[in-house]
Amino acid sequence: MKIKLISMLIIIIIIVTACGYKTPITDNETELIPDQCAVTSGFSCIDFQLTTDNLKISITNNMGTNITINETTITINEEEIMCETTTESVSDGENFGIVCIFNQNLELGTKQKISLTTNFYNNQGFNHEFTGSLNATVK
Repeated sequence: MKIKLISMLIIIIIIVTACGYKTPITDNETELIPDQCAVTSGFSCIDFQLTTDNLKISITNNMGTNITINETTITINEEEIMCETTTESVSDGENFGIVCIFNQNLELGTKQKISLTTNFYNNQGFNHEFTGSLNATVK
């Protein structure tokens, strides 16, 4: 009787331990994070789309001043890629687009973690930088 009771207690402990142990569903932790875009204060990420060969991002200038975009780069899979902007001069409150074309051959449906760096100067001529990060599903 004691052996049955001890055996049942051991089984219950094993089951409780197994239920409490959380393992990721995937090896890629990025897949667990929803699609999102976050940029430095003073800017807002409005929308974005990642395809197998390009990334498009729409951002709003909320700096309280006009800015001029110098250069934008993204890093994806440890490769730095130069991007184009839809306009160089951006008024306060105005949206601007960033388009990055690459040869990564990304697989449809996969999640990618991307970092963004944009250099700009304000109407006083001072150079600045804003950064951002995206978690995006390839569509």
